[in-house]
Amino acid sequence: LGGCCGGYISTHSGCKIARWYYSIGEQLVNPHPRINLRDCDFMPARRNLTDPDQVQENDTVYVTIATLQQFVDRMLNKISVNFVLISGQADIVEHTSDATVKKILDSERVLRFFCQNLARYGGLDRRHP
Repeated sequence: LGGCCGGYISTHSGCKIARWYYSIGEQLVNPHPRINLRDCDFMPARRNLTDPDQVQENDTVYVTIATLQQFVDRMLNKISVNFVLISGQADIVEHTSDATVKKILDSERVLRFFCQNLARYGGLDRRHP
């Protein structure tokens, strides 16, 4: 992490280390009061992924766990290059459907999927690092 995050991992680390972050702001009902849907809004707006054509080959994209379903539904299949997907945010795990995770793992464009606290898949699915 070097100079990026003060040498430690925090809930904002994904926003800082990825080239792009996906934020939908207040377009979603907050699933839990301790989850901040605007987690990356302190980052420069130019890094907010609003158009799938912004992503270049081997880029990194950070998606909060609260917006992962919307990212899969609205953006995943529109990205036309290979990329690394990073997801996380908090120690609170909202339910991520098996269908959502399957779409990510089955995507030919997702080179690697690094996530936080997906208990069903962490360490159990050989396709998940």
